[in-house]
Amino acid sequence: MPLRRRRCAALAALVVSCWAVAADARAGAFFVSSNQASAVRSVDAAGAAAAFGPTVAAPRGVAFDADGNLYVASQTLGTISKVTPAGAASTFASGLDQPYGIAFDGGGNLYVANSGTNAVLKFTPAGSRSTFASGFNWPFGLAFDAGGNLFVSNAGTGGNGSNSISKVTGSGTVTTFAAGLDRPFGMAFDAGGDLFVAMQYTNSVHRITPAGGYSAYATGLANPYGVAFDDAGALYVASHDANEVRRYASPGTGSVFSAGVAQPTFLAFSTVPEPASVALLACGGLLLVRRRRRA
Repeated sequence: MPLRRRRCAALAALVVSCWAVAADARAGAFFVSSNQASAVRSVDAAGAAAAFGPTVAAPRGVAFDADGNLYVASQTLGTISKVTPAGAASTFASGLDQPYGIAFDGGGNLYVANSGTNAVLKFTPAGSRSTFASGFNWPFGLAFDAGGNLFVSNAGTGGNGSNSISKVTGSGTVTTFAAGLDRPFGMAFDAGGDLFVAMQYTNSVHRITPAGGYSAYATGLANPYGVAFDDAGALYVASHDANEVRRYASPGTGSVFSAGVAQPTFLAFSTVPEPASVALLACGGLLLVRRRRRA
């Protein structure tokens, strides 16, 4: 076989091998903020936790942008840190008032539950800041549905709008989606459009359908904070006071996925591009991918 063909065959085999690693990481790995450790932990598909990025005082919301950078909210410092895939950190935003949940929209804008001012702030990718919506009652968790509407959990325990979930349209119009809850914290949508909400007072996670139907999904937790889904549809819950992350493949049948995180708060799965939208550049202990721009 000519040398050039042998090289191409070897490269093809390497590409196949490397993509299998990326697919495995995408299906299992996630990142969780650890309140007691003042840090973010990466958790692999086997449940093993390791340090990632810098020390962050009272880390709360975590979210990935489309380029794989991790954003971390610090409740006490009032900042949002940006951490590259290599772990290098910088300050993306400062001067916030007790930020909790954070989330990205489809346009790459970052939304922050600025609990101290009962508002949700919007940051463009360049860092320009504006108030997206206000009038909440201790906004805590944020989640976007498939239609681009933002859902906000109101964790305040007294006054108007407490113990409820607000729905905010893309234009900023706020309505009440669900009320009479038990101190809602973190939220996440499943593939079918149902909203899953961690309830602090009942140590449970409940499912709310788009029509408002309400049912218990997981119970027996210990001060649940963040929730997130993997690509297989399994739900992960940060059980803060139990120092563990639990995994639920179906209602009520959860198991401990990782016990290596001290006081976990929020969760985020890493963003690995789909096979059709990446070019493999190198592999050898590190899988390096570059996103192709679609026309």
